[in-house]
Amino acid sequence: MAKYLFFKYRLKHTLHGCFNFDPQFDAEYEPDNWKLAVNNENFRKAMMASMDRVKALTVSEPYNPESLLNNTVTPANFAAAAGKDYTQYDALKDITNGDSFDAAKAVEYRDKAKEELENFSQESRRSALIDA
Repeated sequence: MAKYLFFKYRLKHTLHGCFNFDPQFDAEYEPDNWKLAVNNENFRKAMMASMDRVKALTVSEPYNPESLLNNTVTPANFAAAAGKDYTQYDALKDITNGDSFDAAKAVEYRDKAKEELENFSQESRRSALIDA
């Protein structure tokens, strides 16, 4: 019977994650390595592309998890100008209507990040940590 029920549930808030670019955790967790990784653009792209949000949302909405997706900090129908939803303007339209999850891209970005980070010389590491 449950498979025939559909709850029109919508989150009333927007959640988004941020990276800590200035780690202050204990040395045993290698904060310098984290700082190098998080400042690498391909590392961040790999993280973004690897998150299967639809699968994660099935915990809250097993029958229609896509109905809970929100790709922008500003939720759809929150703000409009001249009758057009803010999230549908050119600068956000592709992000709003797309999906960042792409397992193949995640692997591609991961491999690029790994290569870039492995090829850092000691001098480059010192400079990157100071500049970060």
